[in-house]
Amino acid sequence: MDLDSIKDTYFAECSEQLSELENGLFSLSADDPDLEIVNSVFRAVHSIKGGAGAFSLTDIVSFAHVFENALDVIRNDLSQRTDARMLLLSKSADFLTDIVSAAKDGVDAIDYSEVSAELEQEFGLEQEHEEEVEFDAVPISLDDLGVAEEESNAAFQITFKPKAELYVCGHDPKKIFR
Repeated sequence: MDLDSIKDTYFAECSEQLSELENGLFSLSADDPDLEIVNSVFRAVHSIKGGAGAFSLTDIVSFAHVFENALDVIRNDLSQRTDARMLLLSKSADFLTDIVSAAKDGVDAIDYSEVSAELEQEFGLEQEHEEEVEFDAVPISLDDLGVAEEESNAAFQITFKPKAELYVCGHDPKKIFR
């Protein structure tokens, strides 16, 4: 599988996540929202952001990060959900859809700075100033780890026992394994 087909798969999954986001936000506008719906909306934005990071789609990552933080306010306290905030979250979902479409089509980036600033102001988010860190991958060999030749054909069993915090943060184990 080449990088282009992986990227195509990412954008296909984005379409599903954006649909889940839209449906979830619609459900959140109801009088009695379910925390699981809030978590699924958060996971949708989180998944879009994570995949975008793998392809260096910085506009998606940057906007989704602010969007995620705004959703986190609601996740932590459902009483923070107001009509104005829900309207802004819906507007943000539309912008995220446009930003993803622009990245997919390779067209000029969408200016999301105004909506991002609205999210930060409405949800009381402190603007984060992240310092860029240079990172270069360092290849390693199993030979460097001192694995003996006869051990190199050994089978391994990996056990995964997630703690509840994994789900609270919006992670989906199926997507992690994929």
